[in-house]
Amino acid sequence: ELTYRELNAKANQLAWVLRGREITSGDIVGVMMNRSIDFILAILAIWKSGAAILPIDPGFPEERIRFMLRDSKVRTILIQTEFDEKISLDDVNQIKIDEVDLTKASSGNLILHAELDDLVYVIYTSGSTGNPKGVLYRHGGLVNLLHSQACKGLDFSRTLQLTMISFDVCYQEIGSVMLQGGTLFIAPDGVRRETAALLRFIERYELVTVFLPTALVNVLFEEHGVELPSSILHVITAGEKLALTSRARKNLRDVHYCLHNHYGPSETHVVTIYTMAPEMVIPAVPPIGKPIDNTRIYVLSTYDEVQPIGVLGELCVSGAGLARGYLNQPELTAEKFVEN
Repeated sequence: ELTYRELNAKANQLAWVLRGREITSGDIVGVMMNRSIDFILAILAIWKSGAAILPIDPGFPEERIRFMLRDSKVRTILIQTEFDEKISLDDVNQIKIDEVDLTKASSGNLILHAELDDLVYVIYTSGSTGNPKGVLYRHGGLVNLLHSQACKGLDFSRTLQLTMISFDVCYQEIGSVMLQGGTLFIAPDGVRRETAALLRFIERYELVTVFLPTALVNVLFEEHGVELPSSILHVITAGEKLALTSRARKNLRDVHYCLHNHYGPSETHVVTIYTMAPEMVIPAVPPIGKPIDNTRIYVLSTYDEVQPIGVLGELCVSGAGLARGYLNQPELTAEKFVEN
C-alpha cells in the first residue's frame, strides 16, 4: 500500500534520479515491469522528468522486444531485475528499479512545463498487418478522455487495475483513479487468469468500477450473471466488438450496474462511449455510441466526402484524442493523419 503523499515523494525521488541520468523533456524511456506499485512509481517518475514511457510487456517474445527497442531507439529502460536478461542490446542503459537507492534523492516536486502536445506514451500496435507501429500518444488526448469521464460522474473511488502495461487502457485505469483521488487495486497475475479468483478479488475489496476486456465480459455475463459482486457500479469494456447473448442481456437487466462500451483504436484511444443501464433495452450487438468531448466522428466515402445516413463508409476521427503520428514513420503518418 502507498498513500498519495508517499507515492508522490517516491516518484519525485526516482524522477530526480532520472534527471541525473540526463533524462528530460522529449525523451522516451522504456519500462519493462510487472504490474505493481513499482510500475506505478516508474511511469509517474518518467512523466515528472518530462519524458514519455515506452511500455514493454515482460511476457512479449524476445524478438518483439528487440524490435521495439531498436525501432524506438530508446537509450534508457527502467526494469525489474528479474527481467534484465531479456535486454540484450549493449546501447540500452538499464536502471533496475529494485536496486536504485532513492534515499539520497530529493523528494521535492520537479519544475516541469508540460504541454498538451507533449508525448505521454509510445504504444506499439499488434503488428497483425505487418510490423508493429509505435503510436505517439499525447498528454492532451489522455487528459481529454479522463476529463470527459469525470464529467459523466463515474465513480473511481475503488477501481480494479487488470490491463497489461502494453495496452492503452492500463493508463486509463490509473489516470481515472488518480484524477478522482481514489484507490487503485492491482490484481495479481494469478487473479487475472482465473475468473472465479477475479470475482473473489472484486468482492473482497468491494470494488465499484472495473475495466474488463470484451471477451471476459461475455464470459462473466454468460456464466456468472447476477452473481457478480454487489459492490460493482460500473463495468467498462473495450478491445473487440461487443456481442451479448440473450442470457447475457437478461443477466444485465437483472443487475444494478451500468455497462459502458468504449471504442477507439490505438491512434486515438477511446473516442466513443455507449452506456447501457439495466432499465434500457439492451441490443445483442451494442453500438459504439457517441463521441466523447472535443471529438468528432465522420463516415466518409473514398473521396473523403461525408456519407448520407445508412450508407457505408470509412470511420474517421478528429479532435483532441488524436495521436501525434507514428514513431519514425513520417510517410505513414502523413498518409493516415490528414487535415480535417
